[in-house]
Amino acid sequence: MLMTLEIIFLASGAGLVVLLLTKMRQLSSKKDPLLLRVISLGDARMRDLSHQGAHFYADSKEDLEFFWKKSLPLHAKNTWNKVSQLAREKSQILVNDLRNTKLLKKDGDISEFFKAMSEQEIEIEAAEKDLEDSQKEDNTVE
Repeated sequence: MLMTLEIIFLASGAGLVVLLLTKMRQLSSKKDPLLLRVISLGDARMRDLSHQGAHFYADSKEDLEFFWKKSLPLHAKNTWNKVSQLAREKSQILVNDLRNTKLLKKDGDISEFFKAMSEQEIEIEAAEKDLEDSQKEDNTVE
């Protein structure tokens, strides 16, 4: 670890010396050395990339905000409406199929089916009443 720190320290010192000598040469010859031109081009390119990154961030933030607040709820509502409509249609088809079952298509018509159903209900109610009466009698005997 100590050796790594020494190497980094020496490299940064050597870099500073090279930059200082290059700048002194530029001032004496009135001409930009290659190293300074490369540094200037790199600096300009980095400013450009930083600017593009800031624009990309702002545009992406706006697009994401629009998607999250406007587009997603709209698509969710649209999908929910389609699913509920499909469920309504399927349930309507099932109800229609239930109406057209063989139980309803007896020799008579539908009124006879419902008449038979009401007779069964009357019989069930009478049996329930008899059961209640017998339970009341059992309670009074005790």
